[in-house]
Amino acid sequence: MPRSEVELMADILSRYDQDGNLREMVAGFEALIGNPLGRLILSMTPVKVPQVKDLLEQQRRLLLSGARSVLLFAPRGWAPCGLTPQSMLEEALEVYDRAGSIDEAEVVLVKAGIRAAISLVLRDATA
Repeated sequence: MPRSEVELMADILSRYDQDGNLREMVAGFEALIGNPLGRLILSMTPVKVPQVKDLLEQQRRLLLSGARSVLLFAPRGWAPCGLTPQSMLEEALEVYDRAGSIDEAEVVLVKAGIRAAISLVLRDATA
């Protein structure tokens, strides 16, 4: 059982990337931008170092918000899954970080859940 955000991030990534291809690609790009020769090689391609850094940072933030969501919301009965919009979880995390209140963050999840349920009902009614 993972005990920290870092361990949970690694667990989430290993479950998502079962064959390890994404982890290999990330490690390769990190190594490439982490040394002068790699950056020189990249400068000769259409891909630029800042683009690679941005993509790696986006991937790290996505994993971190997933891990934080599990650690923060799962004990209260919220189980983030593939159907949960990432933007909703990130908004709830932002509320928690700003207000320091799990109750206020949970309001975001409840409202988003209600919106999702209404959307499903409307979709089924028009199908």
